[in-house]
Amino acid sequence: MTPLQQRALTAAILAPLFLFAVYLGDVIFAVMIVAISLIGFAEWLGLARTGGEKILGLFYLGLPAFCLIWLRQQGLAPILMVILAVWLTDTGAYFAGRHFGGPKLAPKISPNKTWSGLIGGMVAAALVTGLVALAFRLEIWGVYFGVGAMLAVIAQIGDLFESHMKRRAGVKDSGKIMPGHGGVLDRIDGLLSAAPCFALFVWLMA
Repeated sequence: MTPLQQRALTAAILAPLFLFAVYLGDVIFAVMIVAISLIGFAEWLGLARTGGEKILGLFYLGLPAFCLIWLRQQGLAPILMVILAVWLTDTGAYFAGRHFGGPKLAPKISPNKTWSGLIGGMVAAALVTGLVALAFRLEIWGVYFGVGAMLAVIAQIGDLFESHMKRRAGVKDSGKIMPGHGGVLDRIDGLLSAAPCFALFVWLMA
């Protein structure tokens, strides 16, 4: 099995389970988020160099966990928007980067990322966020296309930050818990930065 096939198989198994917990919400969703955050924190301790950085990990994972749980409490639409935006950012960036190539986004941190990939991720995130807003008949739903594009940029910044931490620690992945994907942080790095920003947006819009 190739790495891409292994990656796809893992996603096909875990994504529906994750989305089912998102749909159920309440305690089940909160417990899942806390469990994922604890695993991510253990991986962070392996990347951190100093005691200060290790303490920073509590904020790095704790704030997004709180924001995700809060977003789910606001309804299904907000949590779906931020999760799907981050997922589609990764997917759009991957396929756009492979198809168009071009200048590197941050070659010293993550050599495979390109500007075309970022644009592809922004388009994909904008579409999915706008469509979710339209499906749930949210007011000023058109705004969410722009919000999705901004979430893609924020998610990429989060991705690059974690890539910097891994490069500094001399490791390829933050862990090995997810075959084909690496560690938990490798999968949620974009969400860790996007969730607090989107939560702030939702709070301001309320």
